[in-house]
Amino acid sequence: MKGPIRFRAGFVALLVAVLGALAAAPSPAQAKVRAGVALFGGFNNFTMTDVNETLITPLNNYIGLTGYSLKEIKSGWGVGTGLRVRPWERVLIALDYERLFARSDLTIFMLGFAVDTPANAMTLTTTYLFPSSGKGRFGIGVGLGYYKSAGSVEVDTSGVSATSDLVGSGVGFHGLVSFDSEISPNVHFEGNAGLRYAKTSDMKIEDETVLNADGSKATMDWSGFMTRAGLTFYFGER
Repeated sequence: MKGPIRFRAGFVALLVAVLGALAAAPSPAQAKVRAGVALFGGFNNFTMTDVNETLITPLNNYIGLTGYSLKEIKSGWGVGTGLRVRPWERVLIALDYERLFARSDLTIFMLGFAVDTPANAMTLTTTYLFPSSGKGRFGIGVGLGYYKSAGSVEVDTSGVSATSDLVGSGVGFHGLVSFDSEISPNVHFEGNAGLRYAKTSDMKIEDETVLNADGSKATMDWSGFMTRAGLTFYFGER
C-alpha cells in the first residue's frame, strides 16, 4: 500500500476512534467552558520529493565539480501560537497558526544557493482526552489545515544575485497522540506527536507552473511525522 493511501486509511481509523470516544463521553451539561492561548514548537519530517528532484538536483548538477552540494529538504522546525477552547473537561479544540521552516542553502567561494519552502499553516484540531486520576491525560486528536507557502529560489554567482518567488497552497490533515498535563490551574503543558498529510496542489516560480520529469505538476509536500510541545495559558477560574 502506498504511503499517502496508507496514511489516509490511518487518519480515517483515528477519526473514527475520536468520534467514538466523543460519543461515549458523559454529558457535559454542567461543564464550564474554558479558553486560553497556546505557544508551541516542534520538529517535523517532510516529503519534499518534487522540490528535491526539480529544484535542488539541477542546482547540484551545476555545482557538481566543486565537490559540494545542497542538502535535500527532509525536515525542519515549526513554531506557532493558537487559541484553546475546552467545552468540557475531556475535549480540547485548538485553532492554531504554525510556521514550518523548510530550507536548503549553500555558500561556497563566490557562489550562493538557497531553496526556501516554508509553510504558513492554519489548523483546526479536536482532541479527546482520556480519563485520568492524575494531572496528566493522554488523548487522540484529528484535524484539518490550510497550508500556503511564499518561498524562494536564490542564486548568487560572483556577486550577481537573482531571487525568484516560489509559491503554492493546499489543504492538509493530521492525526495526533496527545498529552496534556496541568502545571497549575491556569497553565497546562501540551505535547503532541503524529502524522501530517499536507501538500500544495501545484508549485509556481514567478507564476510559471513547475513540472516533474514525467510532466505532472510538482508540489511542495510537508507530509510526515510531526511534533508539538508547548504551554497553554487559560483564562479565569477552572
